[in-house]
Amino acid sequence: MAKGLNIKSILLLGSLSVLGIFSTLTDDAFAAVPQFDTFVAADPDNGDLVYSVGDTLTINFDIATNATGGGTMTTAEINANFTFASPDISGGGTTYTGLWSADSTSLTITITGLGNVPVISSTTVQGAGTTTIADADGGNTDLINVGADTATLSGNFGVDILGGGDCSKDCTHPTLGVDYDGKRWVEDGFVYNGRATDVEYFFTPYPLLKVNVGEENVATFKIYENQGPWNIKHFEFGFGLGKGEYMISSNAKIIWDKDWEGKETLTVYDPENVLQNVRLDTDVGQCNEALTDDNCLIVTIYHTFRAPLDFNIVGTQVWDERKNSWQNFYNHGIEIEGKSLNPLKKVQAMDNQGYLHTLTIYDKTHVIDEMGNTWHLKDGFWIKDYEPAKKIIDDISSHGYDRNHAFFSIYKSGQAMIAEDTLDQILLGQTLQKDNPGFETIQYNIVDRSNDIELQKRIIEESLKAEKVSEQKFSKKNHP
Repeated sequence: MAKGLNIKSILLLGSLSVLGIFSTLTDDAFAAVPQFDTFVAADPDNGDLVYSVGDTLTINFDIATNATGGGTMTTAEINANFTFASPDISGGGTTYTGLWSADSTSLTITITGLGNVPVISSTTVQGAGTTTIADADGGNTDLINVGADTATLSGNFGVDILGGGDCSKDCTHPTLGVDYDGKRWVEDGFVYNGRATDVEYFFTPYPLLKVNVGEENVATFKIYENQGPWNIKHFEFGFGLGKGEYMISSNAKIIWDKDWEGKETLTVYDPENVLQNVRLDTDVGQCNEALTDDNCLIVTIYHTFRAPLDFNIVGTQVWDERKNSWQNFYNHGIEIEGKSLNPLKKVQAMDNQGYLHTLTIYDKTHVIDEMGNTWHLKDGFWIKDYEPAKKIIDDISSHGYDRNHAFFSIYKSGQAMIAEDTLDQILLGQTLQKDNPGFETIQYNIVDRSNDIELQKRIIEESLKAEKVSEQKFSKKNHP
């Protein structure tokens, strides 16, 4: 029995034949339109782990088509007969050739030039509006674009898609800049408040940007994934990282996720209440000027800081559907200035003598305990700042303070103040005159004694007198 016919149809057609409306009934009078059966990706030589030149996309129909068995198709002919979506793999400079099977039930498309990347379980194929493909018998003029029939891409690009989190499948992680071979896929992958930079493979030198507490900031990221932007499932942006720390150490993170249904979720991890007014937008766009199609996921994050952070390095982490993950870090990073909008934070710490103190944290460089001592954070521990040794205070004797006493300088200053006050009371507001014009001023000439001839003469005379007196007093005559 021909497709599309049932018992009632045969009886009806028989009656119409008796009436002379139909003279004959042929087998192809009600031939069906070819339906898309499967759309399968493959890598015939299993030469790599990713979509590349030589990979194939095979379109299988449920019945034979009117295409020439064993015939070939060019890129233009394929694009004229088929429409691809999610993404449109005909864009981005893609080229390919087509080869029909001998029975015209399948078309194998071989990739000859890379452009937009097809995505397993996402990319679809459909008959184009300009297609000429119909059933093989030609008894029906309906083409394959009738009814909007589609098929979704399955298969793989040379890997086992049944694996877990290992490299038995696509092992290429998304990137905001370059891949592991150093090839740059993305230009201006990180933009913060209008300051753009090309992201490097792991560590990206970034000038220190200063932002203010309470003011909105905008960060924009462009992410390339070799399986297409639809394959990116997770992205996070973290603040306040110290040297050598990874994203897990950040206590201020903005996280975006997309589930298998395409639902997007925004999460803010902020135990110290540093962030506020966080919102996020996603889009697709150009990765660079060379790739003119929309090959990148664009993530724009709006956020405002409530308080400064201890460190300035910022980082990103991204992974795709296969959990291929990568982290990038940007230093010197972002420094947050201004007074915290949060209540002052208090922590407890123990000094080197075992005494517990309550510390009030004013900012990352201003931490004071209840005694007024300052502290600093080192290797995760609060350390009390060094206090210079103080002089031991001696007891006060009946004579008061001597000049070696610790309080002598204070005592001296006090005595000076008392003397000044007493003198003011004696003078009763009068001014002391240093020079009194009523007395004659004697002028003295200072001469070095070795150069003073008169002085030297007198010294000699006095010496002679002394010798004479000595002889008189101690001579033998006076002392028999």
